[in-house]
Amino acid sequence: MRKEMSEVTRVDQAPQENRMVSPWLLTTGWHKHVIGHEVAALRKLVEIPQETHTVMPGIATAVEQYFESTLILLDTTDELILQRLNTPDPSKGGINNTPLHRHQEAETLKSYIRSTIGLLAMLLRTIRGDEYKIPMPQHLIAALQGLELALVEKEMTTEKVHAVLTMVWMAKWVKTEDNTTPCPTERFMALHTLEADGRHREPVHITPTFARLEYCIRLACLKQLKIISAELYDGDDEAACNALQPWFTEKTNSPFSRIRSLQHRASAIAYSTMSLPRVWWTDRRRWMEMLYRGEKVHINDLRDMFASTEKKLVDLWENKVLAGVTVRASYEDLVDDTSNHDVGYSFLSDHRNTCFADRDLFLKALIDDGEAFERFAVVRQGRLVWNKGALLKWLRDYAEFQKLVLARCEMLSGAPGRGTELTAMTYRNTKAIMLGENLTMLRTYHKSGALSGVDKLIPHSIDGVTADIMIQDLALTRPFGEIAAHICYPDKPEIKEMYRNNIYVNDARLFNTDQLSAAMARESVSFIGFGLGVNSWRHISTAFKRKLGRFAEELLEEDDQDTVEALQAGHNRSTENRVYGLSPDALAGGAEDLLPQFIQASTNWQLLMRAVPGGLKLAYTDARAHCFK
Repeated sequence: MRKEMSEVTRVDQAPQENRMVSPWLLTTGWHKHVIGHEVAALRKLVEIPQETHTVMPGIATAVEQYFESTLILLDTTDELILQRLNTPDPSKGGINNTPLHRHQEAETLKSYIRSTIGLLAMLLRTIRGDEYKIPMPQHLIAALQGLELALVEKEMTTEKVHAVLTMVWMAKWVKTEDNTTPCPTERFMALHTLEADGRHREPVHITPTFARLEYCIRLACLKQLKIISAELYDGDDEAACNALQPWFTEKTNSPFSRIRSLQHRASAIAYSTMSLPRVWWTDRRRWMEMLYRGEKVHINDLRDMFASTEKKLVDLWENKVLAGVTVRASYEDLVDDTSNHDVGYSFLSDHRNTCFADRDLFLKALIDDGEAFERFAVVRQGRLVWNKGALLKWLRDYAEFQKLVLARCEMLSGAPGRGTELTAMTYRNTKAIMLGENLTMLRTYHKSGALSGVDKLIPHSIDGVTADIMIQDLALTRPFGEIAAHICYPDKPEIKEMYRNNIYVNDARLFNTDQLSAAMARESVSFIGFGLGVNSWRHISTAFKRKLGRFAEELLEEDDQDTVEALQAGHNRSTENRVYGLSPDALAGGAEDLLPQFIQASTNWQLLMRAVPGGLKLAYTDARAHCFK
């Protein structure tokens, strides 16, 4: 009987007492909307179908192609039009100076369109189903049937997707007594946020979906703008924009306005809600041990983990990347002009750093070591013949080495930043710079960057071992990597360019945040019993810094004043206090630590983790953890 009860979860009635309902649901009424329906059936409606689905085959691909076609229009649209499209409420602060634009990462579009795919799947399913009905005008039903046929025949899918989206997003959905949630987009959100146990997702987890829907609506409006500009306004995009303005502006009777209104409310609730503690301190005297979501984490285990990754890093560097060849680029007092914005500039290319003038040091050392060189190439009839298989293996080994460098930079350079920004970082044009004697990453991602259009510089100093090995790598083996990439991928010059510019390379591509989390998990699981990812590391490291990061502290008069630690993590003080690494002590609202400088913040964290900090001008062989004093 219990098995049968667990298999079907049904929402039969709303709580009689409003105090049992969250403020979010009281304003949306979504909990009432799902009454009388099986939760699993509702969740199935908004599920993204497989590419081989019988009714809507290839719908995900069709939607992606549609939005790719809208992005192409950005290049032929006047900037003022794009600024207006990117202005949700011009009556407040005028027209946004930042135009509607592509995302930094091409892969981001795939995550942004998932909500639109789910919306279309829901509409296609409901015109066939009996359990859950959405009242729709006849012309929308006809458009959905046309899309269904186009998906099966694989013809004109872009036009059919656009036809449906314009009818859904560029129409007034009026409430009636029998239909209090008429807008299909809001209905999708009500079902999309439904969990398997019948509850709705918290507002903090919903706001990203709202933002993605808004972006897709804007792109659909751009597509429609171009169509009616040609058909009705003799190519006058501004007149077409005026006609479409209500459909991408707040405070109008439009789905866009409804989504924006819900997002404002969700954001307000999310920002004012204190996260429940993930951290419970079991050592309340020295603050050396905590429970993170019930899992024990001792600071000595983290130190052992970093000592282990250091050992692995050195082994990979000496035996795999250098292939056993002994070579070093000796340097002292490196010069870096951080104001130099010449294309391709870095401290490695600065002519004053003569130690880096010869980019073939490693290749020459490899040639001098005949046995090592024979693994990669042989001379036949006076010509050099490369062993492509050996070079491909070297690139794979190099990727493993780079993965470890990436993980250490994320975990040992101070407060953790954003994985998406770190994995795509370049070492040219002042992204990896020398600040004094410290090799420093300038991380520029900030959560408000997409809204403000401003990148904030966030310096992170790299620990001694990793910093020296990174300099050796960029000076010695990266030029060899460019050669290997050119030989192994002759028809893909962009890969060679990636080796020339990016700090971290993963064979023929860049790393992503998921791969960074996987690398961190692999290195941590044997020391703390579970795998640390980017998110869990942010919470754990923040909690330890709160208690043990009081080097040269300056207590704040007001707890909402930003600290260097919080800013270095890419968020403000209030966000850190409200979300990250919370224990019951933080809920009491006491003042937290303030470290005086970004570089010192990184150094203090490295000292705490028993890693030799950067800036000491030590070779990696002299900066090992066992040298810690």
